[in-house]
Amino acid sequence: MKSNSRYDYFLIWGNGLKYKNEILQEIRNDKNFKIEKILYHKPKSIKTFVKKIYSYDYAPFWHLKSKTEYLLTTSPKVLFVFVKNFNPHEEYAGDGEFQHIESRTVKHLKEAIRDEFNERKDDRRTEEHVIHASDNEDQVDFILRYLGYKEGLNYLKNEPNKILNSRYYIEPFTQFTIKEVDVNNLYGRILKGTRDKYTTYLAPLDDTPD
Repeated sequence: MKSNSRYDYFLIWGNGLKYKNEILQEIRNDKNFKIEKILYHKPKSIKTFVKKIYSYDYAPFWHLKSKTEYLLTTSPKVLFVFVKNFNPHEEYAGDGEFQHIESRTVKHLKEAIRDEFNERKDDRRTEEHVIHASDNEDQVDFILRYLGYKEGLNYLKNEPNKILNSRYYIEPFTQFTIKEVDVNNLYGRILKGTRDKYTTYLAPLDDTPD
């Protein structure tokens, strides 16, 4: 089955955060996806959080328990990457009551990232996954509401100003004003420091990097 575009998420677990920049680049390099929002989340309890993530899964949690025990020892911090999936290639997976629709493109990228960044033992990939991903938009809606976005999936679908191509880190807005201003009154925000520890400051455009 092939369907129109949809929204998905990738979840980088605590054991994968040391590779977050490389994983984000893998997602950006895949033309099937466009990153819409990146969100750090620090759950109070990683055990409760893991159960919450898999509570909307299509296999019973007892079946997944042994496969997710390693997550209980990972850093209690995760990174959500919400994306627009332009080419889902939806297909049925699973059997019987556990049958569900999933995206072939999501699964392909998820497995490629696992192949590259999962811990290896005896030169083989372990199942201690660094990344998880959604099967469908119902799961995306559920997770957004869990994270506090009451509008759920509509938070991503809402495009009030289609003439402006705003970045994923800009919160949704419904009104804006277009003004012509002197270029000398424009400033850019500059990062200073390292990738993991930095500060920012404002500088005139002439003093910003090319």
